Parts: sequence; structure tokens; C-alpha cells
Amino acid sequence: MGLFNPAGGLKYHLRALRYRHHDWWQFRVAIGEWTAQWVPKSSALALVGPSAGYCIPGSLLSRFETVLAFEPDPIARFLFKKNHPTARIEWADDPNFLRVVQTEKGDRVRVLRRFGLPENTPFVFPNFLGQVEALPRTGDDDLKRIADVVAPGPFLTFHNRLSASWSVKSVDRMEQVGRISGAVLAQHFLSEALPKKDSAIEERTLDPFFQRLSELGCDLSQKKWNYWLWPLHPGERVQIVEGIYL
Repeated sequence: MGLFNPAGGLKYHLRALRYRHHDWWQFRVAIGEWTAQWVPKSSALALVGPSAGYCIPGSLLSRFETVLAFEPDPIARFLFKKNHPTARIEWADDPNFLRVVQTEKGDRVRVLRRFGLPENTPFVFPNFLGQVEALPRTGDDDLKRIADVVAPGPFLTFHNRLSASWSVKSVDRMEQVGRISGAVLAQHFLSEALPKKDSAIEERTLDPFFQRLSELGCDLSQKKWNYWLWPLHPGERVQIVEGIYL
């Protein structure tokens, strides 16, 4: 990832350091309250793409004796320890999780054994899945392979579902049993309805990931899906974040 990429690298870290205690505070509190409801029975956690952990609650990390993190950004790894000094964090010797998944051909057992993790290790994806499709040399098969590694759970993910260059109508969180369509999300959060095609709209459905989970027996249809508005700043696109855990 480029050093000055707004989605990561130095520019992102400078913005995060500026806004995390102010504009981002309400969102961080909401994520903390939501993740507190997820209580997997495991002593170890696999944390994928945490960046510097700006929106990851310390209370989540403290539940685990071991946290193995996959993070290729060396600046992020350094700042993560500053942000979470008491976390029992270990950095994977291959920090590129997608490369690991591709090398091990989506085999959950092989991935866990490679890093000495127990079979019941849960995965947490803090806005990683929403970026997979934008990474070079990725496609539907990569999202399916990640699902193969994650299943049968437990796992937790929050990721950008929808972005738009429209104004905001509501900042109220949405929670519903069953996944909410992009059109309904736009109707709730944005000042305009979602058109069929619009260059100002970007929706990352992650359908291959969730469809593969369903094929593997992970039924999310009766689970509560959560949606939040990502904090806004002048000139930035609206970001609607989706969260689900199993």
C-alpha cells in the first residue's frame, strides 16, 4: 500500500491521529459497544488488517491471551503498540493475509497450523474485507478462499459497504435481522435514493464471501446486521459501514 494512500499509509495515520478523539469518537464507542456482545470461546485471536488499531476496542483485545495480527504496514505496526500498549500482540511472519490464503489455497487447517493457532481461533476483520476487491490481483475466488478459512466461525467483520458523494440525511445506526440492501441503506442514511447506475456511488457487496459462507453452512440470515455512518470531513465521500459477527 502506498505511503500516501488515503486508505492507509502516512496520510491515513495523520488523519487518524487528528480525528480519533474527536470526530471519530462516537463511531469508536459504537464499535466498542457492538463488539462487546461478541464472546467467542478461544484463548487466541487472528486479527486481519488492523492498521494501527484506531477503531479496535482495547476491551476486545484484552479477552485473548494471544492476538496474532496480519498487518503489512510497518508504520501501522509501530503505532498499534502505541495505541494498545497492553495488548498481547504478535505479528505474523508473513503479514500479507491474502497471500497466505492464496498460498494455502483457502485451507483453514493449514493456515492455523502454519501460525500455531488452535482450531477454534476466531478471526476479526476491521475493514479488511471491504478493501479486498480493490487490492491488485484479487477477485471473487479470493473472497471465497477467505470464507473457506473463516468457516465455520466464529468471526467478526466491519467494513465499508457503501460510499457516495451525497449529503447525509441521518446518522442513526441501523440494526436488523437479515442483511439490508444498498437501496434501503441509501434511503436511511443519504439525501437521495440509490440509482441503478451512478459513478458517484460505490457499493462493495462482498457477495462471493457471504455466499460461500452460506454454502459452508454459516447461516447469517437470522443474525443481526449493523450499519453505521463513518465520520465525515469536508470534501470526503459518505461511508456506510456494515458489521456482522458469528
